[in-house]
Amino acid sequence: MEPLSPRHRDASRVSGLQRLVQRRRGLPNGRAVVGALLLTMAGVGTFAAANHRSDSSAVRYVTVARAVAPGARIQVADLEVRPLSLDPVVADNAFTDPTRLIGAVALAPLGAGQLVQRAEVATVPTVDGRALPPGHELTIPVPTDRMPTGLRRGERVAVLATYGSGSDARTVTTVQHALVLAVDAAGDTLATRGSARLTLALEHPEEVVETAHAAQVADLTVVRTTLANSDLPATFSVATPNTKPLVATKATG
Repeated sequence: MEPLSPRHRDASRVSGLQRLVQRRRGLPNGRAVVGALLLTMAGVGTFAAANHRSDSSAVRYVTVARAVAPGARIQVADLEVRPLSLDPVVADNAFTDPTRLIGAVALAPLGAGQLVQRAEVATVPTVDGRALPPGHELTIPVPTDRMPTGLRRGERVAVLATYGSGSDARTVTTVQHALVLAVDAAGDTLATRGSARLTLALEHPEEVVETAHAAQVADLTVVRTTLANSDLPATFSVATPNTKPLVATKATG
């Protein structure tokens, strides 16, 4: 056989390259395509199911709908609830019921979208699940031997203040049927001296001032009036006894 000329060798090489370029890989068969589709659909389904479980298990917490300034009372329009997944420690200090915050006072600036935390608000006191009407809270020291035993939150009491001694002594009822908010008689130096701290809800300003003054200069006696159906006398004096009762005052709460 005669050797190919350079021209013929170049033509043969070009023809071979053309055949290599034109050769295409075969398409996947039907079984491979179906398998890939099934895998894709399974992945999408798993992602959707995970998201659904996350949304359905998220607890709805109270957040701020619009900015609230410190000292302002929180209104219904200031709040909204959102599903959130919170750390247990954070969740313990958050609110799930917006009604607990209606009428509360903001203690710090609250921005829109912010989670409401207990340390940032002063909530309305409640007794037996009922919110108390607007009023005053007063804490006074009272000797434990001059207050009823077993006194508890939610009960009613009258506060008597005795001024002077002997024939000059005079006792005044500073408040009738005050609502007890707290009784602290343990873990304090006052308790070691036989005293307790009594926190009362008082509706009338004059009751607040008179009781606070009496706590500083008089001997106090606390009387349980939870089941009482009448008021105590307004004043009592050894020299000129007066047992005429006060006009019944509206009970706080």
